[in-house]
Amino acid sequence: MPPGWSTRCSATSWHRRRYRLFGGHREQRSRVIDVTVIVATYNTGAAIDTLIASLDRQTMPATNFEVVLVDDGSTDDTLDRLRSAAADRPHLHVESIANSGWPGRPRNVGLSRAQGDYVFFADHDDEFYPRALERMHATAVANDADVVYGKLVRTGRPTPYWPIATRDVAVADLAGDVLLSRTVHKLYRRAFLEAHDIRFLEGRVRLEDHHFMAQVLPRARVISVLASEPCYRWIHRSDGTNTSDTKVDPEVYWPWYAKQLEVWRDVAGPGPQLDAARLVTISQAFSRFVPGPFMALERVERTRVFDAVRAIVLEHVPPELDERLAVLKRLRVMALRDGDQDAFEAVQSLRSTITFTPAVSAVAWDGGTLSLTVQMSLTTTGGRPFELDRDGEHLVLKESSCPQGTSPAARRLLPSDAGTLAITVCERASGMEWPVHSVSQLHVEPCRGGVAVRVTCTATIDLERAAFGRPLGPGSWDLMARVQFLGEQLRRRVRVDDPETLPTDPTAAHGFRLVAVGQRHNLTLTTLPPGAERIRATAVRWRGEQLELRLEPAPVAGDQVLAIRRSDSVTVRTDVTTTSPRAVRVAIPSLQPGEIVDVSVQSAAAGLCRIGYAGADDWSRRPVRIYATANDSLSVKYERGAAAKAGQSRLRRRVSSTAHALLRRRG
Repeated sequence: MPPGWSTRCSATSWHRRRYRLFGGHREQRSRVIDVTVIVATYNTGAAIDTLIASLDRQTMPATNFEVVLVDDGSTDDTLDRLRSAAADRPHLHVESIANSGWPGRPRNVGLSRAQGDYVFFADHDDEFYPRALERMHATAVANDADVVYGKLVRTGRPTPYWPIATRDVAVADLAGDVLLSRTVHKLYRRAFLEAHDIRFLEGRVRLEDHHFMAQVLPRARVISVLASEPCYRWIHRSDGTNTSDTKVDPEVYWPWYAKQLEVWRDVAGPGPQLDAARLVTISQAFSRFVPGPFMALERVERTRVFDAVRAIVLEHVPPELDERLAVLKRLRVMALRDGDQDAFEAVQSLRSTITFTPAVSAVAWDGGTLSLTVQMSLTTTGGRPFELDRDGEHLVLKESSCPQGTSPAARRLLPSDAGTLAITVCERASGMEWPVHSVSQLHVEPCRGGVAVRVTCTATIDLERAAFGRPLGPGSWDLMARVQFLGEQLRRRVRVDDPETLPTDPTAAHGFRLVAVGQRHNLTLTTLPPGAERIRATAVRWRGEQLELRLEPAPVAGDQVLAIRRSDSVTVRTDVTTTSPRAVRVAIPSLQPGEIVDVSVQSAAAGLCRIGYAGADDWSRRPVRIYATANDSLSVKYERGAAAKAGQSRLRRRVSSTAHALLRRRG
């Protein structure tokens, strides 16, 4: 590090000297680069085109940022695709290294190659929103931040780390909600990373993101949160390629949790931040073994998980932190510390009997503002109230529902455990989710064996300001309830019992109407204009790798285009063949087992609207299944195992046909 260089000096002023003095070499610079996007690739294939296209759309000028693509020894055409993309994009740089087996090594190589004042680590199959780099960089400069959390949008799953996504924060509490997010999809001051020699673990390791963030967060002086601007689209794929979906080997996986806590301990030292990191880590660990699936495992497998997680608790979660844990997590941590697997599994079983479902009790329109009241009760899976006891002014779990001998202090609910509820709106096509103004109230009511709790939330959705002061965009926005009881957080669709009770005001001036969709009557705000007819597929066929559709009414040429959502990524298709005004054909090559394809029509007026389908399941072209969803929308699925069955059927037909031919010859 150059003499006098401090972690708080301006990286921009350093770069304006037009030299780079990190990584053991010196490089002349011809321009100031604000941001370097670092991407590790491996057998990415066509998915890299989507990422690069999103970078082409950035509002930050291409002269102000660069993209460093480091290929980790791909065995397909990925490297050729990267070099082809870089051929006419001077700000794209391609590096190729021998396969290391994990993202750590290529990310480190990319960091050593980076010239930007700030760096962003992107996954090779995700994408950026158009203003992402410009807005994150502006936030970093305005707040002199070492790290900026841009808004994450996750398709295929709920928005992660929701408490971080509810408001912009110039200077965040370093022991607060920012500790929830350990993924590396953030903007970092490069000089800060270099000053502390922060790098990724290399080789085939687990939780390399957690290890990296354990080096970053204790050292950061300023962390900013940009929740009002969608920045990064984290695509959760249904084809089994997400690393987070791979099967966990307890003896291999859980020690990596301990290793990242060791880094926290070494870097942060004793204090509030280390304690908060320990609490967040152990709380998040329980999401890796959901009670139902966990209890369905064989006893020997459950013991392997129990022993592995117990080792983390014994070393990193001291008993004095227990009282700060949500009650159900507290009981599990205590059982782990005591080595009592039966008590641990009793709490797991208790958690699996708890449920909550939102229901609307009031809905009203006032011009362009929708008001609704939603109620949520803590119940058992049988629909009966989940009973609690009182211990003075505190609520506690009933002694009969806990492991034998559990003290009242261990059974005591935190104030937040009693119940919270908030309403959000989520764009169905992209997964974009916004908080709306919500006020909740807790009700504690007598019941047969103690007390029961429910929470009521009144929400106001101003269509002109619902997206952090901006209007909701065109499309279909589902109403969601984010609820928390006993420290367990869930997101559920808001539904109405009787759709006939919904107000009929279509708010035509704002282009929205409220509808109940599907058999469960889930509430959705949609921009489909009143009286407009939904485009439906009246006939669907799968031929080879092409989907043939007959649509009624016909799409309006020049205004409505076909859009395909595949592996949770939406693309407008320009390769649609029109065989007649109402018949179209689109190629969908290389479907993977379990992959689902949704078909929509996109227009400027109505956004993205799913094509309807009322036909029966079509099994005539196995292994591809064509069917109607609960919302009567068209979906196409490549059935797992169906390909093998189809192959067996073809083999049987060939054998049968050959046998018949032989018999005819003999006859």
